Amino acid sequence: MLCACPLPFPRAATCWHLGTALGASRAFWILLCSGEAFISNSRNYFSRCQALLNKITSVNPQTEIDGLRNIWIVKPAAKSRGRDIVCMNHVEEILELVATDQAPAKHHKWVVQKYIETPLLVYDTKFDIRQWFLVTDWNPLTIWFYKESYLRFSTQRFSLHNLDSPLLPGHNMWASTRFQEYLQRRGRGAVWGSVIYPSMKRAITNTMKVAQDHVAPRKNSFELYGADFILGRDFKPWLIEINSSPTMHASTPVTAQLCAQVQEDTIKVVVDRKVDRNCDVGNFELLWRQPAVELPPFPGSDLFVEGVGVGKAKKQMLPISNFDFASPLLDQDLKLKDEKVLPCTLPVPLKRLAERSAKRLDNKALSSALAKAESDERLDPNLL
Repeated sequence: MLCACPLPFPRAATCWHLGTALGASRAFWILLCSGEAFISNSRNYFSRCQALLNKITSVNPQTEIDGLRNIWIVKPAAKSRGRDIVCMNHVEEILELVATDQAPAKHHKWVVQKYIETPLLVYDTKFDIRQWFLVTDWNPLTIWFYKESYLRFSTQRFSLHNLDSPLLPGHNMWASTRFQEYLQRRGRGAVWGSVIYPSMKRAITNTMKVAQDHVAPRKNSFELYGADFILGRDFKPWLIEINSSPTMHASTPVTAQLCAQVQEDTIKVVVDRKVDRNCDVGNFELLWRQPAVELPPFPGSDLFVEGVGVGKAKKQMLPISNFDFASPLLDQDLKLKDEKVLPCTLPVPLKRLAERSAKRLDNKALSSALAKAESDERLDPNLL
């Protein structure tokens, strides 16, 4: 970044000695940018500046795309197709936008990422690459990469001073094969196979590895994704976003051919390959298959209840040692073998029943005694 320090240098000066000056005033900065100022012995500083840039890049890998305007792109997390996307360069503006959002809490999410200020241009026009890939399993993680993609061009020439035109023209699209032909004519034909294509593969693989632990695995299912890349001036692809359930509408002649082909090849991978592992899978190629991860056994308790019926235990009574069968039950204290005295107390209903039984027994015993006495009296010889 450039820093204009308000030091009292004369405006007429056109030479900036880096070894002694600590900064430059705005006037010097303007002269330097307009080409009216020069740095004496500038070649002596090339190696030092390059070493400094290398150190900065090792700490901040996005140095190449930072630019000078500090532009950030802000977009809602739950929307697509460029809706409600804005560009800002002050953190206060971003915080104010987020604070005024009236969306429900579950949709109250924003994505803020660095705007690529130094993109690769084709005929002075900015573009991005839509790259398809297919995930057929999350454990083991299995990714299929589509060999063809397409480019979407902006409506006008690229300018950092006009960021308010997110729409794309209807037919400004190239297939990736046409882009490779363009690079070939520019003498950079090898860049696609050596830099762009393998870098997109690597970015998708690493992203899916990171997301693997946050996705609920479900067997016999699949998902087609659309990844969007923008190329830097060094042809390095930068992953902008990944869209689930990407639109497969044939909006241009390019998508009319590619979208139908992608859907047909998807069926080959997820259906035909179930029966024949060596079948034709179209333009898909197996990008990554991770070894299966064995899930650990559940360490907690079983999630069901089982048991057996339990009968009521019978109360064990000790034998009674002093029961007198000749005496009424209500008049006795029962003595156990261990010398403990057990009063014969019964519940009221049983007590009444016992009293009636005792009375019947006493009456019966009395009648029997009287009958015996009468018999003895009749048989007594002394009475004869």
